[in-house]
Formats: sequence, structure tokens, C-alpha cells
Amino acid sequence: MVAESPSSRARNHLLGGGWEAKSAGREFTADNGRTMKEKILNFFRDIVKEMEKVTWPTKEELYESTKVVIVVTLVISLFTWVVDTALSEVLKAIL
Repeated sequence: MVAESPSSRARNHLLGGGWEAKSAGREFTADNGRTMKEKILNFFRDIVKEMEKVTWPTKEELYESTKVVIVVTLVISLFTWVVDTALSEVLKAIL
């Protein structure tokens, strides 16, 4: 029994099991007979189908979320500045 290398195991996992390559025809197939080109096209078709299922936020929801992000960012920045300034002054007094 021949041990399978990690890279060949990963390749087999990604391709769904079997692996066959024809260098002259540049045709790569998995155990189900689909070519790599077909698999890639199917992958992108699936992406489009899934993106159609996404519930996108309304303009109002997006506006409110953006305001929250900006306010939280400003608060954290202010807190960081205050702590940094205080620690700098403490270290200047010690040294």
C-alpha cells in the first residue's frame, strides 16, 4: 500500500475524489467526468444564485449602521488618545 501525500489528498478532496490529467489535451477531470472549466463555471453560477438570495439593507438601515460605526470609531479613538496621553505623562514624571 502506497501512502498518499498531503498535497495529493488535498487535491483529491477539492476535486471530489478521483483525479485524472491529460497533458496533451489539457483536459482535467474529476471522478464525475466534469472538466475543470465546467466546475469553475458552475462555481460562479452558484455564487450568482446565492447572491440573489441575500437580503440587502435599505438606504435607511445602511445610513444608521454607518452612523453607529463612525460614532463608535470616534469614541474608541478618543479613549485611546486619553489613555495614551495619560500614560505618556506618567512615564515622563517617573523618568
